[in-house]
Amino acid sequence: MNSLEIVEGDKQFLGDVEILGEINNPSLKKVKTDLQVARGEAQLARASIQDFLSTILADSIIDVQEKKVLRAQWREIESEYPIVRQRALDSGIGESETAVQDYATAYAALHDYLYTNPGILQVMSLPAPVNPSTAAAVFAAYFAAREVLVSGALAQAVATTSHIFYEEPVGPYAVGDLWISNGILYQSTVARSPGEIVLADWIISIQSNFIATIQSTNGDKFKPGYSTTTVLIPHVFKNAIEVTDTFPDSAFRWKRRSLIDTSGDALWNANHASGYRTVEVNTDSIYARAVYTLEIDI
Repeated sequence: MNSLEIVEGDKQFLGDVEILGEINNPSLKKVKTDLQVARGEAQLARASIQDFLSTILADSIIDVQEKKVLRAQWREIESEYPIVRQRALDSGIGESETAVQDYATAYAALHDYLYTNPGILQVMSLPAPVNPSTAAAVFAAYFAAREVLVSGALAQAVATTSHIFYEEPVGPYAVGDLWISNGILYQSTVARSPGEIVLADWIISIQSNFIATIQSTNGDKFKPGYSTTTVLIPHVFKNAIEVTDTFPDSAFRWKRRSLIDTSGDALWNANHASGYRTVEVNTDSIYARAVYTLEIDI
């Protein structure tokens, strides 16, 4: 159920796993984890803005410095809006559906409040009067619409995302789901309901050349505010047979791409450029969100 994108090639193939306060078992599609990441980001941002508004707007005046902080919050929302919207569309939600339209309306209303009517950020050099309850309500409406959209998209993605089983698969599973057993990659040909299992549903999956998966060892989620560790373990298959152990440690190269604070990425990448078959990831080393990419020389 985690984000995993496989790219095959003559010299290398890649697998990505995204982490933001949450990490899940891998899948061959990224939408579900992207949406879970989006939900975690929204919850943190919403709490941060609510605390900020309750503090600075108690006197019904927003001063110049407070305007700068609020503008920074808005810029984060402005940057995330097209990403969240596209993730929802990628999950299978239609562009004309109510959740998508309501999210667009709430976003436009928030922009209008900040920059048009009353436009409290229109003039950054002067303090401005502000109604605390109105300000709180317009931000709350945005995050509420965001949550409805992400929740609906996540439910859609759950129904369509391929899963990978590392133990004997028990339903629910869908056509196309994968099962790794004794170094062999199997694929389901039948969908089953919760609690059902028929081993005959699973056939050896003959993939072209190489395929890779990334396994996370520690459960389904990283919860914000908790120090949690997981180990990312690659599994490499050739014609459905696992060949991971045939590669030397020097063939594995990990890269990290942070969404916000990228200052430590270059050093982390240099340290993991060779010799790390697996990597340990801790929430304390991640700010907001990071993508871990595995490259394997073949």
